[in-house]
Amino acid sequence: DWNFSRAPKCNYKNRKRFLGGSVEVNLDIAGGKIEHCMINGDFLALKHVSAVENKLIGKVYEKEEVAKVLKEMPLHLYFGSITAEEVTSCFFEETK
Repeated sequence: DWNFSRAPKCNYKNRKRFLGGSVEVNLDIAGGKIEHCMINGDFLALKHVSAVENKLIGKVYEKEEVAKVLKEMPLHLYFGSITAEEVTSCFFEETK
C-alpha cells in the first residue's frame, strides 16, 4: 500500500494477437490504481467491452487483481474465444 500511494501517474499500452483476434489495452494508472481503461480489437464480441473497462477502473494495477476481475465476468460475451488468461496478458509486460 505504501508503494502504490507513492506511485507516479503513468500510461500503459499493449497489443497482442491471438487466434480469436487482437486485443489492445490502453491504461492510465495513478496511485497504483487503474484510472482509465480502454480496450479495442478485432475480436468477435456479443457485448460492448465497456462493461469490462468499467469493472477495472479503480482496481489496483496488479496481475492478480486484474485476473480476478476478468475471471468473474462472462468474457466469451466480450472477447469471443479469447481466454481470460490471454486478455490478462495484455495488461502486463511479460517477464522472462
